[in-house]
Amino acid sequence: MNIDKKIQEALLNESSQIDEVIQRDPGLFSMLGKTYKGNLRFWVYLTTVIAIVLSGIMIWAAYEFFVSETVMDRIFWGVWFLASLFVQAMVKLWTFMEANRLSLMREIKRIETLLPS
Repeated sequence: MNIDKKIQEALLNESSQIDEVIQRDPGLFSMLGKTYKGNLRFWVYLTTVIAIVLSGIMIWAAYEFFVSETVMDRIFWGVWFLASLFVQAMVKLWTFMEANRLSLMREIKRIETLLPS
């Protein structure tokens, strides 16, 4: 058996192992769903409510921006729109960071169980 066939078999074996890991890996929605069951579930629920409220504020501010007649009103509603957009982005960023933290903790625990004592 020459070296090329050995390398090819090793790569195929490694490829199949990687495919198994990718298939076991949860998708985005299941990862986000697990944040609602983690240790910080109260805060996740709270940030979800805040994000929904901020969406309403953002839509309202955008509507008021386009129907306002004076420049001062447009500045006022534009600032409200940008502020709600910024806060909503930060809330969603925190939620995704929490999902990442939980995923990382699961991987660390899985590795700890595989290591010999």
